[in-house]
Amino acid sequence: MKIAHLAKIPVFLLSFLAVLFILFLSPASAQTQPGADIVVRIAKIEQALDVIDEIFEPVDRQSKMPPSAQLRAMLMGTDWIDPDRAVVIGLNFYEDQMEKEPDMAVLVPFIQPNEDFATVHGAIKKSDHYLIPMQKETPAHLDPELASVLAEEAKNPGKRFVTMDIAVPRVLDKADSQIQQLLALLKEEAAKAQQEGPEAVPPEQLDIIADTFLKVARQVETLSLGVDLNRSNAAFSLKILALADSEMAEALTGIAHAPEGRLGNFEPDSELQIQFRSRPYDTAAASGLMVDYFGEFYKSMGIDIEQLARMFSGFSGEMAGAMSIGPGDMQMQMEVVSSLAKEDKPSADFLESEYIPQLLSMGKQMAQFYKDQQPGLELDSVFKRTENTEINGNTVVGMEMRMPIINPEAEEVSFLQMPLRITTVNNYLLTASDDMRMKSLIQNVSELTPADTDGPLMTVTMDLAGLIKAAAAMNPQQQDIEMPGYLSDMGRLVYTVELQERGMQAEYSMKIEDIRRLVEAMQSIENQTGPEASVKPSFPSQGKKMSSGTVVGVPVKNRPESNATVSSGGQLEDDPQYWMDKGGLYAAYGNEDAAIESYKKALELDPENSRAAFNLGLAYADKGNYDKALDFINKALSAETENGNYLYGRGWVYLQENRHEKAMEDISKAAELGNPDAIRYMDSIAPRQKQSKPD
Repeated sequence: MKIAHLAKIPVFLLSFLAVLFILFLSPASAQTQPGADIVVRIAKIEQALDVIDEIFEPVDRQSKMPPSAQLRAMLMGTDWIDPDRAVVIGLNFYEDQMEKEPDMAVLVPFIQPNEDFATVHGAIKKSDHYLIPMQKETPAHLDPELASVLAEEAKNPGKRFVTMDIAVPRVLDKADSQIQQLLALLKEEAAKAQQEGPEAVPPEQLDIIADTFLKVARQVETLSLGVDLNRSNAAFSLKILALADSEMAEALTGIAHAPEGRLGNFEPDSELQIQFRSRPYDTAAASGLMVDYFGEFYKSMGIDIEQLARMFSGFSGEMAGAMSIGPGDMQMQMEVVSSLAKEDKPSADFLESEYIPQLLSMGKQMAQFYKDQQPGLELDSVFKRTENTEINGNTVVGMEMRMPIINPEAEEVSFLQMPLRITTVNNYLLTASDDMRMKSLIQNVSELTPADTDGPLMTVTMDLAGLIKAAAAMNPQQQDIEMPGYLSDMGRLVYTVELQERGMQAEYSMKIEDIRRLVEAMQSIENQTGPEASVKPSFPSQGKKMSSGTVVGVPVKNRPESNATVSSGGQLEDDPQYWMDKGGLYAAYGNEDAAIESYKKALELDPENSRAAFNLGLAYADKGNYDKALDFINKALSAETENGNYLYGRGWVYLQENRHEKAMEDISKAAELGNPDAIRYMDSIAPRQKQSKPD
C-alpha cells in the first residue's frame, strides 16, 4: 500500500484521526471479523470534539477559537450528522497488488442532508448517508459491495469514539509479495551495515524476526485498535482475536485457566512510582507459547529459551510488587512477591540449586548479546553475586543487575543498576532492592492471610508525576528545567491485560484532567528548552492548513548549495527555507507562537520572501490577531499582486472579521486566477449563503 493513498482521505477525517490516534492509540470491540480488509468507525463526534477542546484548552488558551474549530469547519458543523450511527472508512486491497490503489470509501450518516459538505468533499447522496469514493478516477469508482459493508458497519458504532478493525489474514495474503520485497531490501541494507560495524543486525536475524512475526500474525483473525473518551477519563486498548482452532487460540484459552490466587491481601509500598499485580495463570502453557513462537528469536540472541521457560514455569504467575526509577542515580528501588507453583514450602537449597544458577546463566547469555552489539564492552554477566545476609533467620542472597544502555552517539556506555536481595518465605519468592525493604517484606508475608486476586490478569498503575520527574532528572538536557507545581497533583495511568476465549485485550486509561496537565507540562518544558529542543530541524515542512482546507507551504525541494551555516541537524540555518520548513511544521502541530518566530527569522534573512510574509500572516490569523495578519498578507500581495493563493488567504481573514464585502472581492478575484478553493467557494457555498440571508 502506498503511503500516498492516505492523502486521499478527506482532510476533516485525516485531521480527526490524527488528533485521536496520536493522543490515544487503543482498543476496539473486534467481536466479528470486518467485511473489509480495514474498517474504521468514528462515533460520538460532537462529544469527542468537546473533549478535545477541554484537553487542549491549556495550550490554546490565548486563541480566540477552540482547538476543534477547524475540524468543525471542515465538517460544515456536526448537528446534521446522525449521532446514533458511525462515520465509517472502509478499505479493500487487491490480491498481490498492494501498490495498486485500493478500493476505499467513507460513509457519513446524516439526520438531514448538508449540501455544502457534499459539494466540498464530492460526496454521493443516499437516502440517509453520504458516500465519498476515494479513487483517482473521474467519476470515482465506488464498489457496491464495499458500500453495502459500510452501511452495515455504520449501524454498529460501538462504545468507543474511534475503532479500527484489521482482518489480518486477508491483509497478509494480499501483501505477501510486498512483505518479501521489503524483507529482501532490509537484508540487503543489513548486509551493507554489517560491513561497517559488527553492532549491526545480521541479515539472518532479520529472517528469524520476520518468520516469528508472520508465524504469530497468521494466527490472528482480527487486530482491533480504538479510543474511548468522556469528560472524566480516556481509555485505550489493543485487542487480538485468534483464529478459531489455531494453536494460538488453544494456548490463550489454556493460559487463562489457573488456580485461585493467594496474594489478594498483599499491598506493596504505595510510595513507589509503579505498582503491578497479576493473577495466577497456566505458566506451563505460557512457556510453551513463548518457546513455540519466539524460541528461534531468543536463540538468535544467544538466550537459552528452554532454560528460561523452565525457570518461568516454576512460578504460578501470581505476583504483586512496586518499583521506582531514580531520580538521577540510574538506580531502581523495588519490592516484589512472587508465588511459586508448588503449594508446599520450597526446599532449603531452592535458591542456590535452582533459581540463582539459572539467573546467572541467563545473565551471561545476555552479556554476550550486548558485547556483540558493542565491541569492547566489559561485561561478563548482566547478573553478579554480592554478599549474602541473614534477616529474621532467612538467608538473603545478594545480587546486582547491570543493564548496559547502548547509545551509538555516546562516548561511554552507561548502565542501569539494580541491587537485588532475594529469599523465600513459605511458598513465596521475595525480591527487594535493599535489606531494609526485604525485612519489611519478610514481616508482611509472614503475617499474610492468603486471598484470591480479583480483577484482570495483569494490572500496572504508574504515578505520572513521579515518572516525568525521574525521566527529566535522568536526562542531562532537562536537569535545569523547572517542573510545573501542579504535576504533583497528577493521578496514575492504569494499564490492564486480560485473556478471553481466543483473545487478549490490553487497555490503559488516565483521567482527562491528567492529560490536560500533561499537555500543559509538555508546553512548559518546550517553552523552557526552545524550539530546537522539541522539533528536529531536518523535518520537511508540513504546510499550514487554513479553515478551507487549503495547504500553504511547500515541502523541502533540492536546493543549490550555498555558504550558509550548517546546523547540527544537517540543514542550512542561514537559509530562509530552513526557517520556512520549521514554521510550517510548528503550524501543522498547532504551535502558532513558534511558527511566528520561525517565519520572522525567514523574513529577516530574506525580506523579499513573499511566501514567508504570507505564512506569517496566516499564523497571526490563527491566533486571532487579524490586524497583523493583514499587514503581512498585504506585504506578500505587494510583491505578487496576482497570486490567487494570497488573495484567497486574505479573503479568508476578512471572513473571520465578518468583512464579507472585502472577502468576496478577494475570493472572487482568486477564483478568476484559478485558485481551486476560491472557485469551489464561489460556485457552491457563496450562492447558498446569499440565498439564506434575508432581504
